[in-house]
Amino acid sequence: MDPLSTVENILGSVETWPSTIIIDFSITKPCTISVTNIAAFMYGNNDPVEKAVDCFVAYVEIDSYYVSCSVKDWYTTCDNLPHKTHLARYYSVAFKRWMWLNGKYAAQNEAVYPDDDVMNSIGDFGTENAECPLLIYTTIRHIRSYTSVT
Repeated sequence: MDPLSTVENILGSVETWPSTIIIDFSITKPCTISVTNIAAFMYGNNDPVEKAVDCFVAYVEIDSYYVSCSVKDWYTTCDNLPHKTHLARYYSVAFKRWMWLNGKYAAQNEAVYPDDDVMNSIGDFGTENAECPLLIYTTIRHIRSYTSVT
């Protein structure tokens, strides 16, 4: 099974994901911000690190070592800060809203309350509402043909 389908089994169809996450996966060059956004989305929705790395690496083959190390480091950091709050903001596929990612001993299921900053950065959902939909569709087709290594 391709790595995107494996992740979709946990997170739902890519068409239901926030467009910002889809853009970070398929268009944005991996950097601290894009990796954090994707890692928070995956970690917050209980996607195992191996599946998260496999899927993200399939998207960004050129920067695969950086992405692999960064995502694993981010998961480790979250696991090692059990009392920390507001590690990152992520979209919860279960609650269908933006939530705070907190350490496992801190309050869970804490919603991000809308304010201008949050509302401006949330964006739309799915590939149709994202920038460069043709590029995104091409990337998704490429990933669907990619053979998972895990």
